[in-house]
Amino acid sequence: MFKGFKHSEESKEKMRQAKIGCTLPDEHKKKIGLASKRIGISPETRAKMVANRKARGNYVMSDEQRQKLCVARRNRIYKDETREKIHQSLLGQKRALGHRHTKEMLEHLSEVHKELWKDDEYASRVFKGMQKSLNQRPNGCETIIAGMLEEIQPDTWMYVGDRSLKIGRKNPDFWNGGGKLVEHFGDYWHVDKVRCYEETEKGRIEFFEKRGYKVLIIWEHDLKKHPDIVREKIKEFVNNKNLLLTK
Repeated sequence: MFKGFKHSEESKEKMRQAKIGCTLPDEHKKKIGLASKRIGISPETRAKMVANRKARGNYVMSDEQRQKLCVARRNRIYKDETREKIHQSLLGQKRALGHRHTKEMLEHLSEVHKELWKDDEYASRVFKGMQKSLNQRPNGCETIIAGMLEEIQPDTWMYVGDRSLKIGRKNPDFWNGGGKLVEHFGDYWHVDKVRCYEETEKGRIEFFEKRGYKVLIIWEHDLKKHPDIVREKIKEFVNNKNLLLTK
C-alpha cells in the first residue's frame, strides 16, 4: 500500500532531526549488519530483487545521484573515536590478498578502460590527478635539455611534460608553440620497460607525425655521453632540418 509513496521535505527533515544523536542497541546493529550482508538470500531471490530495481529505473544511479554522494562523502567528518573503530575493524583483513580476476573479467576491464580513455575529459581529469599526486616537474635530463633549447632558441620552447599539453593519448616533454616537439627518452622506460610500439622511438615519431607534428627524440645515454652532439642535433632540428637521434 506504500508503493510510490514519497515523504514531503518537511517529513524528511523531521525524521533526520529525530535520528541525530540516536544510538542503536548492539542487538539492533547486529541485525542491520546481517541484513546488509544479504545472508540467507537465494540466487533466485537476489535475481528478482535486481530485476525489480531495474524495472523501477533506480538500479543505476544517475549522474546527479553520484555527484550528491561524492559531495556528501567528501565533506563527511568522522570523530576520532569513529576513526579508531574503523581502523581496528580493518586490522588483519586479508579479503583482497591473493585475489585474481578471471581472464574474461580482465578482458572486460580492459575494454571498459579503453572506452574511458577515448573521452578527452576523462583523460584530462586523470592526467591532472597524476600530476598533482606525483608533483611532476622536469627531471635532471629534461632540465639540461630545457637549458639547451633556451640557449639555442630563446623564449620559444615550453616544458609541457607536466600534462599541460595532450596530443591524442600522449604528453610530449617540450613544445615550441607550433608544430615541433622535443621528447626525452629515458633508457629505463623506453628500452628496458618498453610496453608497446608507441613507446619506441619509431612508434612515437609516427604517432606525432600523423597528428601534424615534427618530433626530435633525445635519448638519455646520448645526452650524458655526447652532450655536444645533442646540442648540434637540436640546432639542426629547430632550423627545420629535423635530423633525429638514433639509438
